[in-house]
Amino acid sequence: MDSLIRKIRQRVPVKYLEDISTAELALNTQRLLRECELIANRNPYYILTFLKSAIKRLEQDNCELDDELFEFFSELLGAKPLSPTDFEVITYSIKAAERVEKDSIIEINESPQLISGYGTTGRRTWEAALYLSNYLLENPDLVPGKTVLELGAGTGLVSLALGKYTGASSIVVTDGDANLIENLGATLKLNNISKDDPKWIFQSLLWGEDQVPDGVDILVGADITYDSTIIPVLLQTITAAFLQNPNLVVYISATIRNEETIAVWDNSIAQSDIQCSVISYSSCPNQDLKDSGIWYSVTTPEIRIYELRK
Repeated sequence: MDSLIRKIRQRVPVKYLEDISTAELALNTQRLLRECELIANRNPYYILTFLKSAIKRLEQDNCELDDELFEFFSELLGAKPLSPTDFEVITYSIKAAERVEKDSIIEINESPQLISGYGTTGRRTWEAALYLSNYLLENPDLVPGKTVLELGAGTGLVSLALGKYTGASSIVVTDGDANLIENLGATLKLNNISKDDPKWIFQSLLWGEDQVPDGVDILVGADITYDSTIIPVLLQTITAAFLQNPNLVVYISATIRNEETIAVWDNSIAQSDIQCSVISYSSCPNQDLKDSGIWYSVTTPEIRIYELRK
């Protein structure tokens, strides 16, 4: 049931939620009802669709239906799907590492159905951000006492994971789109973070134009190599940051959607004086990362994490 709850919170498509037995559904209907009631405040159509599927399966297996659950389902009839540009709150539960008792819970106010054709990729959370967050939380010695800056933060998931669940001394959240930084206000409230907290710094940063602030120990970025035309200015920004701090460490997580684009990144790195290595990868996230607490679509391609040093 824990796995199902995580998936519902992440808004996994209903067709991928049929791996739980109907017996377990029948035994946990009250817990499931409580969860559905919470999520229905954010996306009633999703819960309507899920309950329709769950009730159908229970009926097919001759399981007794919970009256309260069926009544709640009836109340949702007529709910309409959200549009691709609508915001809703998505909850990501990164499964706790052995050293930690509880899962890492991060809530993001985003447009999960938005695609780049609507003018921005920064209003939804992409797979490489989830993968990088999980990696950094699984390697606790990388961050404590350090100032971390995220490039192209988008929804801010990586920054939030670091700020909430590691010993980072300061988190600098940056994006080239000032509106995205402004939109983080709702997400911060969801995670009980105040913009006035001196640990957190929020600012616009245009690659190739703006400098990385002094005092940064670690740069992170997720899914920021998707466009070959921006790779030169991205590397320009990283190179300039190395000049400010030769001991800087950079972690870039990339989803390999286009071999030609990632080749531009690899070749550009090879022609620079930056040392680069792939420190983690998953060739099939849907299969490899089932125990991470995060669901990845069967269509998610390979994800890599690059470590860059001077």
